[in-house]
Amino acid sequence: MAAPAASAAVPAASSGAAPAPSQPDDDLPPVTLDGLISWNAQHSGQPHPAYAALDRARYYCKCRQDDRACQRADAIDSALEVALQEACSGQRDFYHRSDVGACETLDGLSLSSWVSPDCRAEPPAPVAAPAPQAPPPPAPNDTRRCAGGRLAECERECEAGTALSCAQLGYMFLGGTGVARDLVKGTQYRKRACDLGEPNACSNLAWQYMHAVGVEKDLAIARTYAKKGCDGGDDVGCYNRDELAREAAAAARAAAPKPPPPQPPPPSVCVRGHVDACTRECNAGKAKSCAELGYTFVDGVQVARDPAKSAAYRKQACDLGEFNACGNLAWQYIQGVGVAKDMKAAQAVAAKGCRGGDAVSCTNLRAAMGVRW
Repeated sequence: MAAPAASAAVPAASSGAAPAPSQPDDDLPPVTLDGLISWNAQHSGQPHPAYAALDRARYYCKCRQDDRACQRADAIDSALEVALQEACSGQRDFYHRSDVGACETLDGLSLSSWVSPDCRAEPPAPVAAPAPQAPPPPAPNDTRRCAGGRLAECERECEAGTALSCAQLGYMFLGGTGVARDLVKGTQYRKRACDLGEPNACSNLAWQYMHAVGVEKDLAIARTYAKKGCDGGDDVGCYNRDELAREAAAAARAAAPKPPPPQPPPPSVCVRGHVDACTRECNAGKAKSCAELGYTFVDGVQVARDPAKSAAYRKQACDLGEFNACGNLAWQYIQGVGVAKDMKAAQAVAAKGCRGGDAVSCTNLRAAMGVRW
């Protein structure tokens, strides 16, 4: 897709080697978001002429090698992309969501730029745009003349205190529908509608204060209007109220003082042969200290040799996850050192140590199972 154009003005297609017929689409309606909104409001169901003009410009560019048609196609494509991207991103949305239709049209516009036109069939010549449609009549149960979007009637009825007419004026001026877009005036009408008891107008005001549309961002005011809309039975107001509550909770969590990081455990003072220090740490659940006691008593380092006590400490270390102790305990079961010979017990503790990645345990597991290298 072409890069966004700074201006929506588009050059008229001209002839190259093969002249293009006179094209009545040279003077396009404004190819901007306001132009698209205004066109849709006045020509319900009719596509904007820019789309047909783009198809014809692409045809003359690709099939007739018309350089000016290529420029025109790029300009129209860029202008449409800017307008649709603005609508898709929600920058100009007054209904609390991005325009899904605009997003889909934008995707289609991007894909179509990669598809070569069928040069066997020239696109049909554009036809004159239909006359703008008159506003629809009010619904049978709606006696307001403003129901069809008539500006003068809406203003008179709003001045007389009809809340729905004030809300209608808010939509018209905020969206630039049938009138020049005026955020300040649209917001004033919406506030009057809310004050007159139209809950949806209150909900929409909350959204404006949440996103700084026509007003300064003020979440406290937004919460007031959202609650008023929700209390009046409007689902949009309830959604905005809940969204504001979630944002406030997230902000409170972010501002809350962080708990201090956990302190690292004190360094071990257990050294092989220092029975008192190692015993304190082993009793506190330090597996390596229990394993050191196993070495201390099996080898008799600064203590009387006691293989049975060594086996007990090694079992405690193995249970605490010191896998090398599991392998050494398996060796004691295999050799009958401090414990009775027990190949099944040796296999059990050696298997645990081997699963934990201890090579000595794996070697002793093979020995306990009678497996020769």
